[in-house]
Amino acid sequence: IAIDFTASNERQTSPYSRHYIKDEYNDYEKAIMNCDLFPEYSYRLFAVYGFGANGSGNVSCFTLNERTNPDIHTVDNILNVYRNKLPKLELAYPSDLSPVIEKCLDRITEENDKTYYHILFIIMDGGVDDIEQTVESLKKASSMPLSVVIVGIGKSFNRVDKLIEELKKSKTKREALMFVRFDSSEDISKKISEHVLTYMSIQEISPEEVHKVSLDKHYL
Repeated sequence: IAIDFTASNERQTSPYSRHYIKDEYNDYEKAIMNCDLFPEYSYRLFAVYGFGANGSGNVSCFTLNERTNPDIHTVDNILNVYRNKLPKLELAYPSDLSPVIEKCLDRITEENDKTYYHILFIIMDGGVDDIEQTVESLKKASSMPLSVVIVGIGKSFNRVDKLIEELKKSKTKREALMFVRFDSSEDISKKISEHVLTYMSIQEISPEEVHKVSLDKHYL
């Protein structure tokens, strides 16, 4: 999961901010809770990053838990870490997506397990400053066991539309990106399942192999 902490969300102390902490969950928290799509196939362990904020050591991509290992177990713990981290951050710019995608690709390469499929949820307000670089990263993702889901928070997604338009012009091995508004009723699990099946087909990995790994490691 990658969370957008850019200044376009407005300062988190403002009631108008999408990161404003109140008695009920804000939009980012609601989106985070919807990321646990396939609990039966995972350890419910999430690598969680942030981008677009000072006070994190790296504006482009930083671990939400302030540790070298980004993993956080269960969505409830992600929400707790998010609320603890938020007051320490100064929301800034730019809104670059490629560093987060590249971080995930590096991790997949290190694990080197083709039967372990990954889903990257980028929860953001719609701004994308590095469209060209993000297209290149998504082209890499199309040959890796990865789906990238941009979860839109807010109302304006012109830059995301531009990203999708530019990606369609490029040559990718398969579809690996999808965009959904956080408050949409769309069932994205079906689309991600199609991504998985297409990837497994290209890699010539049979259902029997995946099933065996699932029994042993609870992987999808």
